[in-house]
Amino acid sequence: MKVGIISLRNMNSAPRIIREINALENHVELVLIGNPGNSGSHPIHSIYSFRTIRDKLTSRIDKLRKKKELRYGKLSKFILQQDIRILIFHEPEFFPFAVSLKKKHRIKIVFNAHEYHPLEFEDVPGWPETKGKYFTDLYRNYLHHFDLFINVCESIRLKCLEEFKTDSIVIPNAAFESKIQPSNTEQFPIRLIHHGALLPGRKIEKMIAIVREAGEQFTLDIMIVPSKGAMDYYKLLSDLCSKTTNVRLIEPVKFDEIVPFINQYDAGIYLLEPSTFNNFNALPNKIFEFIQAKLAVIVSPSPEMSKLVTNYQIGWVAADFSTDSMVEILNKLSIEDIRTCKENTLKASSIENAENYQRIFLEQILTLAPE
Repeated sequence: MKVGIISLRNMNSAPRIIREINALENHVELVLIGNPGNSGSHPIHSIYSFRTIRDKLTSRIDKLRKKKELRYGKLSKFILQQDIRILIFHEPEFFPFAVSLKKKHRIKIVFNAHEYHPLEFEDVPGWPETKGKYFTDLYRNYLHHFDLFINVCESIRLKCLEEFKTDSIVIPNAAFESKIQPSNTEQFPIRLIHHGALLPGRKIEKMIAIVREAGEQFTLDIMIVPSKGAMDYYKLLSDLCSKTTNVRLIEPVKFDEIVPFINQYDAGIYLLEPSTFNNFNALPNKIFEFIQAKLAVIVSPSPEMSKLVTNYQIGWVAADFSTDSMVEILNKLSIEDIRTCKENTLKASSIENAENYQRIFLEQILTLAPE
């Protein structure tokens, strides 16, 4: 059976798609359609190769009319020629196309959402009234047609159920299981790590302020992936770090090297302000990578992160979203506290891993297979 995966993302660097491919590759024949980026283990058909001259001309007209429909005139023919029976989509812009395929050709369709898209950039002026409204309309009009709907956390699942009367399964962005053991924590300073994308909305400067305030009993390394559109923000962070003696920016490592690299630290830290619905309900990759690296975890009181940290007793949740609350946690930490939480991650890592969630995902996909 052939399963197609369609996305506008770089398929070789999008963690959620990488894990999806890993779950399916030994059980079905995969056809990948997206942004190839760097070469990977599977050939990727460029999504842009399916655009006709008419598509390009129409898109220019649509842009002037502020329409947002994606047009790939040769894609349907390719999908039928390949005899793809199940299609997995990663962006809501493909909803009309996906539902059309289902109605005309009885192809099963799956939506694997990376977040709650109707509020994706709700903090950007003008976005909620334009693309946000467009995504909301897509969710309302098309979501219930999908044969399988997947969300990244329980809070978003409940939001979709409430707003659009459509249920989903939850597959979080868990990291692959690692058998690596906790590193030794014997004395101060406590070594903290934060890693992720360079996004101004994440207020990384606040974590710099927290560790600077906590003092020389702590160090913080910030491993962020530079972005061309945010180099001014990177310079700001660099300037702030240069004014401290215990915080620095470090070069990022490859995706599959993150867990072994950060294992040398004592705790992962993440303060994420509840500036948007998605931020408030975030359950990001890095939390699971902290767990697999056997680090203690220190987070803001975001409900999804808090639940994970509390359930497995692997760290601390701040009383509120202020920097003072984080500083208070740090000032109370002992070496023994850190050791205990790092030991508790051994159990958490055996449960909250990509392999366990991939089994659930695979079972759901195989139930859609035609008789």
